[in-house]
Amino acid sequence: MIREVRQYLDGLTGGEGAVNVLHAVHRAELLSDADYVWPWLRWPQVIADGAGTAGVVDALCEAADTTGLSPLEADIVRQGLALRQASPDLKATEALFATPKVVLSRIDGMNPVVLLELALLAYLEKRWRILEVAAVKLLTVKPWRKDAALSERVEDLLFELLVFAIYRPAMPSFVKDPTALVTRLENLASASHVADVLARDSIAATTFCANRLALEGKFDEALVLYARANARDGFRTPVFQQAQVLLPVGELEAKAALEIDGWIDDHVTSDIVFRHAPEGEHAVMVACEQRYFDWYGELYAAVMAETNPGALIHFHFINVADTRAQMEARLAAWESAYNIRLNYTLETNRIAREHPAQIEGICVCTRYLHLPTYLERYEGVTITDIDGWLDAPVAQVADFGYKDLLISSWIWRKNSGYWRLPWGNLAGGFISFAGTEKGQRYACLVSRYIQEIYHRNALVGRPLFYADQAGLFLCLLHAIKDFELDFGFLLGGFEQSTEQRYGSRHEGKQLAMKAKIEELRQNKATSEGQNKATSEG
Repeated sequence: MIREVRQYLDGLTGGEGAVNVLHAVHRAELLSDADYVWPWLRWPQVIADGAGTAGVVDALCEAADTTGLSPLEADIVRQGLALRQASPDLKATEALFATPKVVLSRIDGMNPVVLLELALLAYLEKRWRILEVAAVKLLTVKPWRKDAALSERVEDLLFELLVFAIYRPAMPSFVKDPTALVTRLENLASASHVADVLARDSIAATTFCANRLALEGKFDEALVLYARANARDGFRTPVFQQAQVLLPVGELEAKAALEIDGWIDDHVTSDIVFRHAPEGEHAVMVACEQRYFDWYGELYAAVMAETNPGALIHFHFINVADTRAQMEARLAAWESAYNIRLNYTLETNRIAREHPAQIEGICVCTRYLHLPTYLERYEGVTITDIDGWLDAPVAQVADFGYKDLLISSWIWRKNSGYWRLPWGNLAGGFISFAGTEKGQRYACLVSRYIQEIYHRNALVGRPLFYADQAGLFLCLLHAIKDFELDFGFLLGGFEQSTEQRYGSRHEGKQLAMKAKIEELRQNKATSEGQNKATSEG
């Protein structure tokens, strides 16, 4: 990609302007390989990894003469190119959409190359209406039709962006009224501006058809199409990349597992340390690598000390730098500072070491890979994310009654058809497992699902993220039919910041956890003061 852009820059003779520079960047990004990567993710990594790439973005910015562009178009070009720097200024991108009505009113007269960049920035900033209007405009005028290879890829990307721009804002009302979104997607399927995309039988088109079936609750039919899209070579966008973590559970359970067992054992080893006896205990488990541990570990312990003093937490660490002795010292200090008990696991994961881009997906999946082992020792396990807080008593999330499993899924509770895409029907970051026979059987099935995803996806760069939620959901559908797994619902109990903006996510979540700790401590101090005043009175 860098080579192609450099060749273009070397050919500049002045006066080509920002539009041509931006067009060259888009062309290199879209045609460099079959898997498209968002520019704000790709370029900083390319700059960090590649020799001789320093200054490429600076050269792009210098070559991007915005003469002849409107002020808004010039801002879009400048911010788009700035996002491709090693440390982009994300606040400037946010400011670009400060007056969304003005942006919408200027789309009709905007240069198509700049409009494509606007669509990408709108996706980044979750400006769904702007993204929808921009995508429809470009799919209608088809400005790149003379460049067949580029045109097809641009149209596939815009099509998936358009579908997402329709799908995402419809989710809050979808459960109450599924008809509205289903009808909109039905109308889109027959729209003239996407006819070329759907006629090509591309990965994007196949995934779209599978998504429509899933939203109607036809998961068996949808999985056939998802499998077809996943097996196909060709241009792939990252918009619905979660579809690549979907597997047919029936086939998974039936197939021989010896090969995968050996492969997993060769790539993943764990040292489990029960500092406190697990028998008869219900543990709250979180998994993380070094960065998340440094960002959230002590905050999680501190807030748990306020909401559940004396609780047993099990930290599952992946490839952390601390030795066992160092970890013992660190956790012992936390136990002394906070009224909690801590067990832990040190996992060595070769996949994450050899493919560091997979680390976040591995962190969310490893909880379920090892779950059967934990359920052999603990009476039950509640899994949560580490970047939030359990604000319910552990006794509440461990109250199974006669159930084998408690899930967090407002969607499923409200709509018995669970009409949502397979990876979005229940939360992987808050769920409770009982150590019953059926609970353990279900945990083993989910673990097998994760093993298969590791084996299929991890080494070839395919996604792992959302494999936990997809696996939990699809395995649950299978377990209900196959061995009558009985499950109930967690009604609240875990909270976290909703900050999801790229570049602001971790800061927002840390601030929310600190604010919660302060709130709980103030409430406790107020309550103790009132009790003291009452007793003295």
